[in-house]
Amino acid sequence: MQDPVLNFVGVIRQAGRMPDSKSSPNPSPQPGSNASKQPRSPQGVPRRAIAKSARSIQSSPLASKPPRRSGARSLFGLAVAAVVGVGAWQGWSWWSWANAPVQAATEAAASPVQLEIASGTSAYQIGQQLEESGLIRSGKAWDMWVRWQSLQQKLGRSPGDFQAGVYELSPSSSMLGLARQIREGKVIQSQFTIPEGWNIRQMAAYFEAQGFFPAAEFLAAVQQIPRDRYTWLPANIPHLEGYLFPDTYQIDATQITPQGVVDTMLRQFENQALPLYQQADTTLSLAEWVNFSSIVEKEAVIPTERPLIAGVLAHRLRIGKTWR
Repeated sequence: MQDPVLNFVGVIRQAGRMPDSKSSPNPSPQPGSNASKQPRSPQGVPRRAIAKSARSIQSSPLASKPPRRSGARSLFGLAVAAVVGVGAWQGWSWWSWANAPVQAATEAAASPVQLEIASGTSAYQIGQQLEESGLIRSGKAWDMWVRWQSLQQKLGRSPGDFQAGVYELSPSSSMLGLARQIREGKVIQSQFTIPEGWNIRQMAAYFEAQGFFPAAEFLAAVQQIPRDRYTWLPANIPHLEGYLFPDTYQIDATQITPQGVVDTMLRQFENQALPLYQQADTTLSLAEWVNFSSIVEKEAVIPTERPLIAGVLAHRLRIGKTWR
C-alpha cells in the first residue's frame, strides 16, 4: 500500500508540470495585492504555498512515525494476566487445602486430642505442636498466618495472644478454627505459676495479666480467711499471704475464679508445707513459722543462701532477739 503522504506530494508535483490549456484564464489580480506578485503554477496555485504544504506534510509525525505494534503488546499483556491468574488460583487452592480440617465432618468422629500449651510458648511452637499432633495439615501455612497476625497486631488489629492451658481440640476443626479456640482460651484446664517470694499484690497483677480475673477481685478474696474449711489457719491473721503455696498449677477451667485459685493454693499448702511444720522440732507457732520462712525467702538472693540465713535467724531467736 502506497504512503498517502507521498502520493499527495506526487500529485502536487505532477500538477506543477502539466499545464491545462483548456482551463479558464486566471482572474486578474487586484492591483496592489500580494497575490499578483507571487509566481503561480499553471493551474493557478501559488508555488510557494505548494512547497510549504509539501514540507509540512513530510515533517508531520504521522509521516515519520513507524506503525505501532499493538498486536504484539496485547498478546504480551494477555500472557502476563494469564500467568498471574493461574498463580493466584494455585495459591488460593493450596491455602484452602492447608486450612481445611484434617478430618472431614462427614467422616466418623475421631476422639478429641488433648493438647497442653505451656505458659510462654510461642505461636510458632504452637503450630509445631498442632502439626505433630495431626491437627493441622501444614506447619508452613500456620507460620504464614502467624506472620500476618503479627503484622495485624502491630497495626492494632489483632484480637490478642494465645492462651496457655490444656485444650481439647477436634481434628474436624479448621486451622483457623483451632487458632480461634486457643486464642480465646477455651481450655479444659489452665496453667499458672507462682514463684517463691511473691506477695499477694504481685500474684493479683499476674492473674490479671493472664486474663483470669481482675486484680482487685483476687485481693478481696485473700482478705477472707476460710477457717471453717481450713481449720489449721491461724486466728487473727489479716490476709492469706504466706499460706498460698508457690508452685505451678493445672486447674480446671471451671475453677478459674479468685476463690477457686485461692482454694487450690491453700490445699497445696496443706499437702506440702503443713506436714513439714508438724514434723519440725520447733517452738514456733504456725504463723511465726510462716513469717520466718517468708523472711528467709526474701533475704536469700540464691537458693544456697537459705540455710545460712535460716541459721542466723534461728540463733537470734535462741538468744532472745527478734529476727526483724
